[in-house]
Amino acid sequence: MHRQPPNDALIVFIRLPVLGHVKTRVASTAGDTKALAVYHQLVTITLDAAAASNVNVFLFYSGGLPEKSDRLPGFTYLEQSNGGLGEKIEHALATVLAKHEKVVIIGSDCPELSASTIQNSFYALDTFDIVVGPATDGGFYLLGCTKRHPFLFNQIQWSSTTVLSQLLTNAREQSLSYELLNSLSDIDTEKDWMEFEKRRN
Repeated sequence: MHRQPPNDALIVFIRLPVLGHVKTRVASTAGDTKALAVYHQLVTITLDAAAASNVNVFLFYSGGLPEKSDRLPGFTYLEQSNGGLGEKIEHALATVLAKHEKVVIIGSDCPELSASTIQNSFYALDTFDIVVGPATDGGFYLLGCTKRHPFLFNQIQWSSTTVLSQLLTNAREQSLSYELLNSLSDIDTEKDWMEFEKRRN
């Protein structure tokens, strides 16, 4: 696997895995215990892909940081800022862009996201202002940039089916060039997880 430039950095948004506080839409049909187990698997898959990407990885947690004894080597652990999701994303990007030339942010809900796709997103930033990974539910699973663009997150109705279209409208209004990656599926419900497991097996 190719070694990425040292100035590439990956942000992963993660929630502290607490029973009853993760994958609530999975929990609504499968229960809190199953939802927590699903979340643990999603995080494991995501962090494996992040580690295999050969970039600097920053884990931004909500709900508090894990105990130091539970932290994995090779990752930098930070807390998400206060505010809405757009403000949290912008703060994390600004924090990491202060020290790195290319920054890509992902969540932990897209188990189909591979290390090679993450690497390709960094290569896209050689040519485009931003790179976006569209999710099949109308959102996005990845966003990358080389500069801060706070306006990207203006007027976005988070958790709606128009998140991606609103983001791209904001990009076009500011004349930003962008590259779209392949569409991938997020895991939001128990049905999503069951369908992913069928594809994986």
